[in-house]
Amino acid sequence: MKIFRTNKILKKSDEIIIKIQVKIWEKIMNNRFSLIGNNQGMGVIEVILIILVLVGLAFTFKGKVSSILNTVFSKINNKVNSF
Repeated sequence: MKIFRTNKILKKSDEIIIKIQVKIWEKIMNNRFSLIGNNQGMGVIEVILIILVLVGLAFTFKGKVSSILNTVFSKINNKVNSF
């Protein structure tokens, strides 16, 4: 009689555990599929990528840009000094 009772309790606890696992799995799957169609973060990612590209270009052409700016500012200074 006692063995039957413990088996019954174990079966009931197993059923409860399985139900909990199924509910957790359903929530995980629902959240996973809802994230696939979510595009809210796309704007932030695009802005970050654009900034990274601009910074990369700035480092690549740093020497040329600085030489162009130096010549432009020297010409401006020469014109201002001539007035």
